[in-house]
Amino acid sequence: MIENLISVIIPVFNCEKYLQEAIDSVYLQKYRPIELIVVDDGSNDKTAVIAKSNPTVKYIYQENQGSAVARNTGLNHANGKWISFLDADDFWATDFLSLFLAVLQEEPFTEIVQGKIETFNDSIGKSEPPYFLCQLGTALFRRSVFEKVGLFESEFKMSQDIDWFVRAWEHNVLIHREELVVLHYRKHDQNITSNIPLNLHYRRLMFLRHINRMRKNGTPDSAITLMEFIGKKLF
Repeated sequence: MIENLISVIIPVFNCEKYLQEAIDSVYLQKYRPIELIVVDDGSNDKTAVIAKSNPTVKYIYQENQGSAVARNTGLNHANGKWISFLDADDFWATDFLSLFLAVLQEEPFTEIVQGKIETFNDSIGKSEPPYFLCQLGTALFRRSVFEKVGLFESEFKMSQDIDWFVRAWEHNVLIHREELVVLHYRKHDQNITSNIPLNLHYRRLMFLRHINRMRKNGTPDSAITLMEFIGKKLF
């Protein structure tokens, strides 16, 4: 593990249209050093060509297993003490990593620093005011928090980020929030979250498991409620 290195993990499946913009938004961050890991989850488009055209990208290919497994693969190959994630069809606001890392370095008990998300549509632009939500691309994490909470649940084809934040709340993970838009979330026809029945299936499964853990282990003594932790806009 390298002390001052931020490892950024981009899981991607057939996202040739937007991948380069996501990569560019990482390298537009002023902070260095950055390790950018692109995990290709079995794409059959030009994802590999685009990723490999960026000589400093660490490109990893795996058979299609879903974004949770792709993120776990990225974590297993990451060398940084600090971790962030970005979906291949989204992009970051220019320079927030330096600010967020400074917060983590100044607050030794804080394990996650999170900013706001801004949703937009390619055809109509911004679609709603910025908000807080447990979207991985809005945050910078201490690597050690994944040792506490665990990796992403490979069974979840959707909502694995929400599931992880729920488990983080159960472990009393301390989160710090900045009133800063850091992630531009793109809505388009191919968003996996547009599959409402599948989305609801995994969210029901997530909360069922959460309830079962609470019955077994008891409710944690948390400073904020679960819904405040994961974001009130969730439902």
